[in-house]
Amino acid sequence: MSVGGTIIGSATKENNALTIKKTKSYISAFSLPKVSISAFSLTVVYSGISYAIDLGTNDPLKPGDAIEGGVTAKNAGVYKTSPPKIMRGTEDVTCEYALYWREGTLTIRKKSPTVNFENQTKVYTGSEQTIVGSLSNVLNSNTINITYNYNGQSPVNVGIYQVNMETSGDSNYEDVTASATLTITKAPV
Repeated sequence: MSVGGTIIGSATKENNALTIKKTKSYISAFSLPKVSISAFSLTVVYSGISYAIDLGTNDPLKPGDAIEGGVTAKNAGVYKTSPPKIMRGTEDVTCEYALYWREGTLTIRKKSPTVNFENQTKVYTGSEQTIVGSLSNVLNSNTINITYNYNGQSPVNVGIYQVNMETSGDSNYEDVTASATLTITKAPV
C-alpha cells in the first residue's frame, strides 16, 4: 500500500476480510484552505424594521463560492448567528475548507414608550370620574394595552384619588407605570 508513491504498509485479503498492516507513517502534503469567518455583534432598540448580521471573511474563496449564514430578526430578543456554510450555487462545499468561525449576536432591546399622565381636577357630578393618559414613542402598527387602577376606590365623591396607569401587551415594548392624582372638587352652588 502506498500514498503519494511512498510505501506505508501492506494489505492482505483472507476469508473475505481485508487486513491492513501499517509499517510507516505518512503525512500528506494535502491540506484544506483555511478560512476564518467572523460575525460582529450588534445591539439596537426595537424600531419595527429587520436587522441582520452577515458573515464575512478576508480569506480567499474558490471562484463561485460564497459564505451563507448569519441572522436576521425584527422583534425584541437575543439572536445568535447560525454556523456558516460555504456554497457553490446550491451545493454545500463547506467540507472543502478548514473553517474557523466566531459567533455573533444580534440583540434587539425593547422600546420604552413615553407615558403622558398628569394630575387632573374635576368638579363633582355624582357620577364616577376618570382620568386618561396617553402614550408616545410607539409605532403605529403596535398595540399597547393601558390599564388604570384606582386602588380599590370609586372616584365619585369630593376628594383626592391616587390613580396608577400601567402598560402591557406588546413584547417589543417595556411595560411602564405612572401615577397621577384625580382631585374632585365641590360643585358650585
